[in-house]
Amino acid sequence: MIKYRLKNPQSIDNTIRNQLNLSDREFAAEIGISRNYFSKIMHGHTPGLRARLAIAKGLGKKTEDIFVAD
Repeated sequence: MIKYRLKNPQSIDNTIRNQLNLSDREFAAEIGISRNYFSKIMHGHTPGLRARLAIAKGLGKKTEDIFVAD
């Protein structure tokens, strides 16, 4: 099974806060995942396909621009 992780969690966090003007909680709610799950992803947890797609869409990016396979 391929595991995926964020390429650059700090960059994602900066985008959410500075460009989207949202907290992590607000962003997670907007894309339809729990804040707790989003926090786990930001700290290295492997997200499922639905979460990867939701995060990428919420950021206006392609999944391959955000996630890397381990």
